[in-house]
Order: sequence, then C-alpha cells, then structure tokens
Amino acid sequence: MSRIKFSAGFTFVEIAVIAPIAIVLVATFIGVAINLTSEILVSKAKNDLTYDIFNAQSMISEDIKQSTGFLAVNSIALSADGSGNGNYEGLNNTGVASNTDTSVFNSINSPSGTGNKIVLNVNASTGNPVSQTSELAYISGAPNACGTSQTANTPQNYNVVYFIKDNTLYRRIIFNTNYASTTCGAKASATTAAPFQRPTCAETYTVSFCKTNDTALISNLSSISLDIDYYSDGYTETADSSATSTTLATRSQALANDNSVNVTISANRMVAGRSITISGTMRTDRN
Repeated sequence: MSRIKFSAGFTFVEIAVIAPIAIVLVATFIGVAINLTSEILVSKAKNDLTYDIFNAQSMISEDIKQSTGFLAVNSIALSADGSGNGNYEGLNNTGVASNTDTSVFNSINSPSGTGNKIVLNVNASTGNPVSQTSELAYISGAPNACGTSQTANTPQNYNVVYFIKDNTLYRRIIFNTNYASTTCGAKASATTAAPFQRPTCAETYTVSFCKTNDTALISNLSSISLDIDYYSDGYTETADSSATSTTLATRSQALANDNSVNVTISANRMVAGRSITISGTMRTDRN
C-alpha cells in the first residue's frame, strides 16, 4: 500500500500571492507606529511648551508685583572697560571677559524683533523676598552708616530685564558694580553685606562679577515673540509707554504712571518634522 507524502511550506504561487499582502500589512503597521510615535512626541512637546510659557509668565508676574515701577531703559548703568573690569551686562554681551558692550535694554515693544522688552526696577532684600524674615536692603552712607539709622537710607535696587536673544527668552538681573560693598545687611547689623539677589550675565560667562548666568526661560525654539501692552487705569492702553515712535522721555513719563501690563508670549518649536506654536496671555498689576 503506497502512502501519499505532503511537503510543508508554500508553493511559489502562494508566496507570490501572500508576499505583497504581507508587505502591505507590515508597511501599514510601520506607518501607524511612526504616526503614533509622532503624535506622542508632538503632544508631549505641546505640553512642555505650554508649561514653559506658563512658568515664564508666572516669573514675570512675580517680578512685576515686587517691582517699584516699569522702566523705559535700565536705570543701573552698564560699564565695561575692555580689560576685565565692569559689570558685563550689556544686551549684546558675548561671554568674553574683555567684552566692552554696554548696549542698554529699551522696553520698546517690537514683538518680532530681537527683544528689548520688559525692564523693571526692584528693591533688593536681605533674604528671599517671600520669607517673612526678609528685609529691605539699604545703601550704606545714603546718608547714614549701616547699623545706625539705615532704614532712612535709599533702598538698594536692581533691574530685572526680560529679553529675547537667539530665539530664547532670558531673565537678567543688573546690579551696580559695587553693590556688594555698599549694601547694608540686616537692620541690626553694623556691617555691609551683599543682598540676597545676585547679578547675572550671558550664558557661559565666568567673570567674578556675574554670580550666575541669565535664566533661560524658554529655549530650543524656531521663533518666539513677546508682546507687551501697558495700562495706567486698568483698561486704557498707554501706547506711548513702549511705542518705537516715541522718545525716551515720553516713554519714561508714560511708564511712570502705568500700574499693570498685559504680556503675550508666542513660541514655535519644530518637533518630529512638525511645527507647533503655543501662545499664552497674562495680565498683572503692580502691588
């Protein structure tokens, strides 16, 4: 009795029929996987960018609330003599010890420009401003010595600047070059002491005056804009406060009367070959 033998596997005809179908199925699966991965990356990037904008606006809001006023230009003088002396905090600071840039920060509103934006005057403190034990810091000899009647002295102040450079939103603190030796410490102290706040400079800058680098609030962007509108009575915008067509004197006078600001940040980032743009608007009053 003979037996019929069957061989395992596919015939050429079967393979010719199945192979294209398998290729289509695999390609479809890969396409779905790539698309799903792309959607996850984009979704995460949107959440990250939204958080960055919210964080930046929160920091701006806190600085505005603690400030004594809006400035048309930084009130702390910028100096650099090219030989390693100075405060190295000009707008175009390059991170070189012999940098001589003293370009000022104007609060002119040019959202698509390089970003001379928000300039604030803030009183320095002996400790963290949110701490109940923190006190105002005063200037020694203006007119009294530290530890006597220094609370009648002029408060030690600094400037906070928010500006855009190289598609990054930065926060910079500007101090006088001799701030550490001219600031009165706690009210009961008879000596001078540096305030809690510290001057900052451009990233990678290492000179001794700069205690730390500028804070990069939003970075790794394709583009970013910062739109600022100032208000003096809560609802009427004061166009003279930041208009490019007005003089420095006119802007200074207008900003002196402003008590609130509307800040809009719009940032764009490329993720997985896709362009995502997130915008956020915040309104803050000075205390």
